[in-house]
Amino acid sequence: MKKFNLFAICVMACLFAGCEPKVTEQKPTVLTLAVTDVTTTSAIVNCNVVSDGGASVTDRGVAYDTYPNPKATGTRCKAGTGIGKYSCTLTNLEDNKKYYVRAYAKNEVGIEYGKEISFTTIQELVPPIVTTVGISDILATSAIVTGTIISDGGVPVSECGVVYNTSENPTITDNRVLANECTETFRCELTGLQGQTTYFVRAYAINEKGVAYGKEQLFTTKTIYLPSVSTSEATQISYKSATINGSVTSDGGANVTERGVVYSTSKEPSTSDNKMKNGNGTGYFSCTLSDLKDGVTYYVRAYATNSAGTSYGNEIKFTTLEPIQQEAVDLGLSVKWATMNVGAEDPADYGNYFAWGETEPKYSVYFVNWSEYKWCKGSMYKLTKYCTDSTYGIVDNKTVLETIDDAATANWGGSWRMPTPEEIDELCNNCTWTRGDNGYKVTGSNGNSIFLPTAGYFDNERGIGYGSGLYGSYWSNYTGGGPSAYSLDFYFPPWDFTVGWRCLGKSVRPVCP
Repeated sequence: MKKFNLFAICVMACLFAGCEPKVTEQKPTVLTLAVTDVTTTSAIVNCNVVSDGGASVTDRGVAYDTYPNPKATGTRCKAGTGIGKYSCTLTNLEDNKKYYVRAYAKNEVGIEYGKEISFTTIQELVPPIVTTVGISDILATSAIVTGTIISDGGVPVSECGVVYNTSENPTITDNRVLANECTETFRCELTGLQGQTTYFVRAYAINEKGVAYGKEQLFTTKTIYLPSVSTSEATQISYKSATINGSVTSDGGANVTERGVVYSTSKEPSTSDNKMKNGNGTGYFSCTLSDLKDGVTYYVRAYATNSAGTSYGNEIKFTTLEPIQQEAVDLGLSVKWATMNVGAEDPADYGNYFAWGETEPKYSVYFVNWSEYKWCKGSMYKLTKYCTDSTYGIVDNKTVLETIDDAATANWGGSWRMPTPEEIDELCNNCTWTRGDNGYKVTGSNGNSIFLPTAGYFDNERGIGYGSGLYGSYWSNYTGGGPSAYSLDFYFPPWDFTVGWRCLGKSVRPVCP
């Protein structure tokens, strides 16, 4: 009991004497608050020392690195001493780089760190990086240049391609060819170049920061020669037409911009004489010459033109057919009429049947369904010639037969042709018609006459010569622009001027001046 009282007395004595127990010192308490104002090379780290741990904070700041758990013994940003909020501006950072940061505070006990925070600097936007890889397929007027985009500069490439000129350091203000796609590797074909000329080229790429060029390269185009062209023998020679085949076997190192056939009644025809064009480029081609004179010899050469000039193939010659001597009867009208139909051997003979616009007689069963008609693609709605209405095919606004498609001209030559609607109308109204056996005698005001046999017509439903002996059907040279054409049709007087499908087979009675 005495011992306890003695201890209590000692404690009370100490209290009354002003004595206090000693407190143990600790490391500071520091917080990493946030990272703000991040740029391509800098950032601000906000921190707070909330407690000094019982001893003065002699150093504080931010430790940072590109690896986790940065330490104050490494890269750091110092921010004075003491407690309270502070911030550190980190500089000289790398763009597009991830950094780890921790606030730190130091007192005599040691260093303490705040929570680790990471951030990534903004990527610096710069023009792209592009290289000129190489040049290939060098010809007289063209070449292919390849480029590679090494870097897009941090923003999508909006345009890339090749610039070129005959002087050094070409830019986008000079000649340029855009690539179809700005992929990593791209190819551009330069065309329209001059032969035997040196060109300087650079690949280029553009983003929102600017335009970049690859290293300059140069090349020299090849020499341009005249094209090589040959002429084949004439085929399908008639009274007014012939077909000539040609071939351009070499373009001479430059694009063939024009090719075709030149012809004349004199030797060595050139492009200053008669000519018929047929496209461009190399390869085989064909030209059908029309409006020729019958019984005349023509000289022909194929030709081809490139930037070096025009060359000619070998010369050939052909002679159009001599016209058939047929009697022409003057009925006192504006034209004279033949005494017989095309294909007939005498005035009463029916002759041949022709589809309108064709020059060869037809006897196959195709007329109604249009499957083999020359001027269509198997349908009355797919006409390829003599069409004025797009409902029926390709519009060319031709309504009158051209010489090459006139059955009278093609088979008889000379000045013979198929009559116009007006000439048929004149024959009907200004002549006397008298029925006879298998046809009509047509007499003019001057007493002269011709005989029109009732040859009928031909289609695959009724057969050849349907209505023969009773009915006559004769083509004119005119179509209304659709799938029909005008013809003279007569069964019993009066005659009638009607329209019929072009694909039907009808008679042709020529006229001449």
